[in-house]
Amino acid sequence: MLYNMFFSFSMTGFCYSSKKHLSSHHVRTHIKIKAMKNNGLVRLLANVLFIIGFFCLTSTFTQCRMNEKKSVLYSIGGTRMILELNVAEAIRSLSGNNKDANFNKALDAAYSHRLLSNRSIIDVFVEEYRRLEPGKQLFPFFCSHDLKDRINIKSSDKQVISVLKSELKSMLKRSMNVLQLRIDQFGVESPIVKLRDVEGRILVELPGIKEPERIRKLLQTSAKLDFWETYEYAQLQQAFIEADTVLARINIVNDVHPFMGPFIGIVRKQEMNIIDSLLNLQHVKKLLPSNVIFKWSVNAQNREEQFCNLYALKVTNSDGSSALSGDVVVEAKADFSQNMKRKFVSIRMNDEGAKVWEKLTRDNIGNSIAIVLDDLVFTAPQVQSEIQGGVTELSGVFTEEEAQDLAILLNSGQLAASFMLVDEEIITP
Repeated sequence: MLYNMFFSFSMTGFCYSSKKHLSSHHVRTHIKIKAMKNNGLVRLLANVLFIIGFFCLTSTFTQCRMNEKKSVLYSIGGTRMILELNVAEAIRSLSGNNKDANFNKALDAAYSHRLLSNRSIIDVFVEEYRRLEPGKQLFPFFCSHDLKDRINIKSSDKQVISVLKSELKSMLKRSMNVLQLRIDQFGVESPIVKLRDVEGRILVELPGIKEPERIRKLLQTSAKLDFWETYEYAQLQQAFIEADTVLARINIVNDVHPFMGPFIGIVRKQEMNIIDSLLNLQHVKKLLPSNVIFKWSVNAQNREEQFCNLYALKVTNSDGSSALSGDVVVEAKADFSQNMKRKFVSIRMNDEGAKVWEKLTRDNIGNSIAIVLDDLVFTAPQVQSEIQGGVTELSGVFTEEEAQDLAILLNSGQLAASFMLVDEEIITP
């Protein structure tokens, strides 16, 4: 039918333009002959016209939908923000967070100059690395981690670059899907989530938002969940006593116990950076177990004086990862305990995660397991008995909204890397 419509249109136009010079009979004969001789050409022309028409119709429809959503934002108000994926962090994660100094120096330099060039950050990173390490290849940084199936010792730099660019596009697409899921679960109607021209940037428009700070935090949180085994203070007490002696001797502190009490650490927020620096001193690190790492609590212990807990976690895997990753969580739900009068989030794990969780809790009865979200300890409950079935609770001191947001984060999944807020506009109706 569409072919006949286009064919009739083309022939009618020809008849109209020719009737001044030819008789009607001549015109009809001429058209018939031409149609017979150029039947394939006419069919091709008809198909091209159809495709153009369909494309224009689709584009117009899409533009109408975009204009409709935009009009909703400006008619009822809301927030408009531009988020940027931390590309350096994404590439670093693909290398297994490689600690090589020049690798990280080149990556940081490329990211800091990302707005000064239209080139890909990956191309600038490679250029910077070659300047710092002439002749060295890139494959060693990526062939033993997430990309080991696509990059090996035979991979050329050109192949590595191609894989990195492809993976970066996939990470950005996955992150967009995660953002869309979080927005949908938050309950925003007619949102817009789309890529910008600048590499790694995403435009987000959210009509009707009354709590921009809450949604901002929801979209910027990576939601990397991990379960860690822990050290008890009693196991590290002697090391801390010796560390105090060493620190006093090199005049970094003067008879001041950096951990303020009998716990692994209860510290004022403004002193957290000082404690981090002390714990990273070689004089102190050599006194502590090689598999201990320290992380701060997500919430202050005292909201007025802003004290935070410091936890000692135990690395039990050879690659430095946690005992169990949050990737195994398949469902999360905010709930309320009538008996305890508290908010909590119930999580359910897949079969593989349930088996690991059962063994992990069985092996740590009487000890604590730290539940860590984005490198901050959410809670560290003591294990009373092994937990079967992969269902457990995340409890803490938080409001109903905080419990709901945590459930949204866990249900939507982890972002490939963190997002920075580049620009934000609060729109009033």
